[in-house]
Amino acid sequence: MLNHLKQELLEMLNEKELYKFIYAYHEAPIIMIYDIKYDNQTIRLPIDGNNHRIIFENDVEETELTHTFKNKGEYKITIYGDNITYINYGKLPFWECFYLKEVVSYGTSKLNKISFKRCISLTKVPDELIETVDDISEMFSETKNFNQDITNWNTKNIINMSGMFEKSIFNQYISNWDIENVKDMSYMFYNANEFTQNISQWIIKTDINTKNMFVGAGISEENKPILK
Repeated sequence: MLNHLKQELLEMLNEKELYKFIYAYHEAPIIMIYDIKYDNQTIRLPIDGNNHRIIFENDVEETELTHTFKNKGEYKITIYGDNITYINYGKLPFWECFYLKEVVSYGTSKLNKISFKRCISLTKVPDELIETVDDISEMFSETKNFNQDITNWNTKNIINMSGMFEKSIFNQYISNWDIENVKDMSYMFYNANEFTQNISQWIIKTDINTKNMFVGAGISEENKPILK
């Protein structure tokens, strides 16, 4: 029966389409939206892993992490690959971070680290944080348009929040976040002068790194967390 099904699929789909079909049903991809501002713009995806298969909206498929768009415009980028453990824009020079507009899905990847540092066009990410992530240091550092409601994120597995909102405009309610396992909050709100939310319900243990956590932040003293 399986051979019969395979034969039918081969008849219906060419090799490229069959490849897409197999991936679609066995592995959900990472999906991003890029807003390309100029013709002949080259981008680089800051991910690791191997066996990459990157599908661009205009049906261009690549195995490399770089691609040049002939025309400016908005593009959906679909990313398949094995052992992808990070998305880290902090590894790129600042001018390569300008074009990411939205992250639609993290797929079924087993990411450990996510950072959109300096992604100044970013406005939206998935509503849920995947459970495998434990490092969100510099996640929204120096973002200039991101202010999404991420109140319901499950942060119980997070260890590193260092510089998460550094120099960002973020100002949303996050008082209900679980910070029990966090070890590093240094520079978390450094120069985040828009952030004024009440997080006084957080209880931060003395062994947690809180160096310069609120330096330059807009938060008032009464809204800061309890140190124990």
